[in-house]
Amino acid sequence: MRGTKQSHDIQEPINNSTNQLINSPRHWLNIFTPLSKWNAMNNSPYQQCIEASLRCASVCNSCAAACLQEPDVNMMKDCIKLDMECAALCYTAAEVMSINGQSAPQLCSLCAEVCEACAAECANHKADHCRQCANICRQCAEACRKMAA
Repeated sequence: MRGTKQSHDIQEPINNSTNQLINSPRHWLNIFTPLSKWNAMNNSPYQQCIEASLRCASVCNSCAAACLQEPDVNMMKDCIKLDMECAALCYTAAEVMSINGQSAPQLCSLCAEVCEACAAECANHKADHCRQCANICRQCAEACRKMAA
């Protein structure tokens, strides 16, 4: 809004394009994080995993929405369900990691499993949004496995 000072700084534009979401993993952090706290968060041992998880959640939500627009939605039902499950778990894992929660390693391990399952399901489909989602899920699973170890 004009004339009001915001407590956070959005450094990257947000749009609904899957490519923008894939190429812009920090936009969710920018929305919800005051700039004054951003530098302190970057030093977190979880930071790379948090970013990968938020990126994955965003892409999974976009994939689910795109799957709903496919001609045979019934064929996409397992993909949509796993996209939604993966997104929910990734958001939860990122939130717990951001507070250095005790259950972060266990959540990261579970998140890696669900991301792999989502990647496998998305890889079964030829749609570009599913292929992109599969790649991002694999990257998130790798980051989560490293964090859980």
